[in-house]
Amino acid sequence: MKRISMIAALMGIALSGSVKAFEAESIDLDTIAYDKSKNGFELENKLDRPVWISVINGSTVVFDGKQVTKLSAFSSKDEVGAAIDIAKSTTLAIWSSKPQGSTIKQRSAIVGKFLAPTFDQNPDHIVTFAKGKTLYINLVKMNGSVEIVPQAPAFEGAVNKTGKGYSLDNNVTASEIKVSK
Repeated sequence: MKRISMIAALMGIALSGSVKAFEAESIDLDTIAYDKSKNGFELENKLDRPVWISVINGSTVVFDGKQVTKLSAFSSKDEVGAAIDIAKSTTLAIWSSKPQGSTIKQRSAIVGKFLAPTFDQNPDHIVTFAKGKTLYINLVKMNGSVEIVPQAPAFEGAVNKTGKGYSLDNNVTASEIKVSK
């Protein structure tokens, strides 16, 4: 791992013996840089209209009513991604029209104890996924309805990665995507 002295890097100088009168804190550049291997969730909207999504990973709200739409007339899709804990259950809710306010309902069983949050405002689709898998998925139109499918490898299958460079080695398969609504 590459290590640098934070003070030296910020000041643009090299530390010498005489400057070591004070110790510089070392930082790990690998933990600062964005690590694509730890992303875990990416949704590409390949529909001809916007959708709004909410994602719950374990008991953590990842997105609450996030709009995912085409970037421009020149773009074929828009995507949204986040770091998730793939060991925990993940649920995705999708709305075809903009929900009003928060889409998440926090639940408490006993004072001070909380259950996992649920979705409010009647989503059009609720999707659950197998644990232990990355969730790189697409929203597509198939046979007149919206389908949630795993992302295909980039460059027509030549590389087992998404277009953004995420590895598909541990990605969810079609049989591990459960649509309950």
